[in-house]
Amino acid sequence: MGEGGTAEVYQAEHPERGMVALKLLRPRLASDPIAVKRFLREAEFGARVVHPNVVRTFDFGEAEGVYYLALEWAPGEPLESFLNKAGTLAGPVAARIVDQLGDALEQAHKSGIIHRDLKPANIMYDPEAQQARLLDFGIARDAEIGAEERLTRAGFFVGTLQYVAPEALSGELVGEQADVYSLAVIAYQLLTGVTPFPGKNPRELFQQLLTESPIPLNQATKGMKFSS
Repeated sequence: MGEGGTAEVYQAEHPERGMVALKLLRPRLASDPIAVKRFLREAEFGARVVHPNVVRTFDFGEAEGVYYLALEWAPGEPLESFLNKAGTLAGPVAARIVDQLGDALEQAHKSGIIHRDLKPANIMYDPEAQQARLLDFGIARDAEIGAEERLTRAGFFVGTLQYVAPEALSGELVGEQADVYSLAVIAYQLLTGVTPFPGKNPRELFQQLLTESPIPLNQATKGMKFSS
């Protein structure tokens, strides 16, 4: 079904849950203790957050040296792919998606989890049901975690530059507000088709996030009007 730098995803049949998305850690990472810990932490967090707008982890573990996650099957496609085809979304559709993701984040935060990588690529969207579902807790963290247990070195930020909160760029621990910032960026993108900062490379984006204000919504796309 898909692959990334750390894992491959397959459609599979679970003996108790039926159709699932089976996520397998790449074999070359099976001997990396930090990669394994992150992978299993994703499973733990995905199982902890139970909400209609979160893709749940049903099962996880290791078999014959292969680490796996069995994830709830979510119809649709990544929101990123949908936006690449659709461009901008009508206000009511965008509002529904943001509302659903806000509810999902609220439940994650109540469960003591900060996602830290909220972006369209980590959201499944079913346009027929008009349902958005959050997934991929791979770099999420427990809100109660101590500094000594961090899996990210101090001075290095985690997340995706276009969606990361400016305060995360220092590599310091961020709170729930960082997830809310990322959700606001997604809302902006749903309405305009672009993200708030136009940097063409990581250096430009980094500088803009730290020193500039985002482009106002009504200037980001022609013809956008707001009712008074």
